[in-house]
Amino acid sequence: MLKRVSIEEFLNIKKDNKNIKIVDVRSNDEYLCGHIDDALNIELLDNEERKIVGTEYKQVGNSSAVIVGLEIVSKKLVYLFKSIISLVDENNSILIYCARGGMRSQFVSNIISMYGVNVYTLDKGYKSYRRHVLDSFEKKYKIIILSGKTGSAKTFLLKEIKNLKQQVIDLEGLANHKGSAFGAIGEDEQPTQEQFENNLFRELDMLDIDKHIWLEDESFLIGRRAIPKSLFNQMSNCDACVVVDVDASIRATHISNIYGVYDKNLLAEAIIKIKKRLGSERMKEALDYLENDDIYNCVMTLLYYYDKSYRMNVCENIVNIKLIDMDFEANALSIVKEVDKSNLR
Repeated sequence: MLKRVSIEEFLNIKKDNKNIKIVDVRSNDEYLCGHIDDALNIELLDNEERKIVGTEYKQVGNSSAVIVGLEIVSKKLVYLFKSIISLVDENNSILIYCARGGMRSQFVSNIISMYGVNVYTLDKGYKSYRRHVLDSFEKKYKIIILSGKTGSAKTFLLKEIKNLKQQVIDLEGLANHKGSAFGAIGEDEQPTQEQFENNLFRELDMLDIDKHIWLEDESFLIGRRAIPKSLFNQMSNCDACVVVDVDASIRATHISNIYGVYDKNLLAEAIIKIKKRLGSERMKEALDYLENDDIYNCVMTLLYYYDKSYRMNVCENIVNIKLIDMDFEANALSIVKEVDKSNLR
């Protein structure tokens, strides 16, 4: 059976059957730029082959390009067939897409369906998925922002808040960046902007839109990745902003524990990046502390800059909470209880 389905149907089939596989038959370059969550890349044409067919299309025409493409694909047809068939689930089904739901996905789907497999092909392909992703950020979400000065352990608190059965999205985790000049240290390479948005959509799509979603107070950019503007605007006009107040000494200890394990050269490079804002004298002071392995006082020196530049979310509903230690579990419970008292709707 071969059926062309809309993006809504495509995603619902995946939700209803966790074991069904999604196959992306685009080139690896296209896949790496951005793909549907959990999709496996089995390219019909690799990056170079796609260029060859594209050049033929531009210089000669569609018919000639099709013939060139068939000549290339014919040499690896058995491999492609076996690779995709091996992914068919217990219900004898599979999901397939290409860039626009055109020739590549149609070609593969026709061959696989002849084997008796239930093939669902995404109408209009990855392009329709991207439109669906971007449209999702226009929805109205009920947002609670967790805010606080640098080193307040907001990411750690959000993890514990999630353990309390609250809806939480870790934007920094999705972006592979901790959101400051030091944010890339210890992190994997950031996803592309497209994939960051795709991953964010995946997280939002799993949540109940009628219930509150907790997010950390972030700048528009997390490293080199931008929060979708429509969602960022909603974060700036959230239902509530929880501001945690933690003494600088406690925050400095927390930051020291996190970053003290990294190469001093990486830390020094990050300090130099903020020289203009920190000032030459204070930068030298921080670097001297770092060179002498005094991470705590290095951090205390840097907090002068970060605390001065801290800008709290301007939401109308502010919930202020004083935290006296780094007991994440207990502090998260206090935060959730305090928000519950505010009777947010």
